[in-house]
Amino acid sequence: MSSSLGKIATPKEFLDLVVTKDLDELRADPGNIRKCWHCASSLFHQSDWVFNQHTQRVITDFNLPAGTVRESVFADALASMNNDFQLIRGIANSSKHHTLRQRLANPPYADYQPTSSANTVYQVIQSGTGSPVVHAALEGPNGQTLAVLPVAEKVYLMWQTLFGKYNW
Repeated sequence: MSSSLGKIATPKEFLDLVVTKDLDELRADPGNIRKCWHCASSLFHQSDWVFNQHTQRVITDFNLPAGTVRESVFADALASMNNDFQLIRGIANSSKHHTLRQRLANPPYADYQPTSSANTVYQVIQSGTGSPVVHAALEGPNGQTLAVLPVAEKVYLMWQTLFGKYNW
């Protein structure tokens, strides 16, 4: 019996084989907190794959300081141009750290700060007369929540746009 093991070697393969699949799983089950964290993690870590494979191009194209060697500098640049990416970054980090010490500096989401694994929660939304729809969401003030799936969709679109523009 033979077996074939796949290998992910490029940022595009990571996007197609991990990120897209994680997002598809979250779309199919938007209330599953594990799938939410998994999707956020792969969307965030796509920046590591791009930076490590295309370091010099990223430094040039994103006007990063010469000699940049840390993926986090690229992630900071993405976050400064896309608030949704910064929020996904916080959600991804909340899945592996009980408490996040650094608050996000993205005013549109200032009330939805992923500060710990405990404030990424389930939200039940009533959909008309049908069954309730459950979404993974972040807690905000006064019991308000922010659904994660629409944010993940926007970050995925950002990646698709960047891959098209820079041909990674």
